[in-house]
Amino acid sequence: MTTSVIETTVMLLDSLNIGCCVFDAEDRTLLWNRSMLVFFPEHAGHLHVGEAYRANLQRFYEHRLSQQEMPRIHHYVEAGVERHRIQQHPYNFQHRGIWLTVASLPLPDGRRIRAWTRLANASSLDDEQPALSTLLYASILESPKVVDLFECMADGVMIVDQQGKITSVNRQFAELYKLKEKNAVVGLRFEDVFEIAWRGYTHSDSARYESGALTLAENMRFAGAPYELPLPGGCWVRVRENSEPGGSSFSSHVDVTAIRRGQGRSA
Repeated sequence: MTTSVIETTVMLLDSLNIGCCVFDAEDRTLLWNRSMLVFFPEHAGHLHVGEAYRANLQRFYEHRLSQQEMPRIHHYVEAGVERHRIQQHPYNFQHRGIWLTVASLPLPDGRRIRAWTRLANASSLDDEQPALSTLLYASILESPKVVDLFECMADGVMIVDQQGKITSVNRQFAELYKLKEKNAVVGLRFEDVFEIAWRGYTHSDSARYESGALTLAENMRFAGAPYELPLPGGCWVRVRENSEPGGSSFSSHVDVTAIRRGQGRSA
């Protein structure tokens, strides 16, 4: 895709209220449109050609993190850079009270285009009554036949409700996180499951535990973006969430320990 074609595409997306930013092969900013600045006003007057994506993310998180989270901003920035480089599927996140979907397209020459659009039914998420699509999504996930189907899957599966509390997990999930009884985690949050899996190991392998806890805290903000969590004994799990903001969701959990060890990344 030539530069002129990219510029035309960015202008076209602007007319559709789709934010867009183009980066070169070294993750430096090349061009962007007005709609991007509408979604991310913190960049207005600061974003410039040649700016590193890390600087972009630094500004993003300075306006996003709480005082308690700010000491970990470097970790959040590095996790964001990693997502930028490996993203293959769209995912949803909330920023300044608005739910956005972000997609990413790598080009053959190493450049990458990122595009953001406002989530279609997000306007009803703050209403007292949940959106019809949310109710339908929840009813499908929680139906007995669907829950039984998850038991036949090779991956671990976790279903959560609108408050982020677990309503069901399958046997494979329980095995991955070394749970004695899968129903024991019903009503808990995924963060609780991670802590349970690490009980008795946090002192002997504190660095991996703390790194995993930070990764989990960051990625709970970005529904749909896959991430990997360390578990005791040098094990690793890849997590991918499928959700509608404000509604029930399910996530898949895959043991990737063998892959990580093959890449020399088991530590």
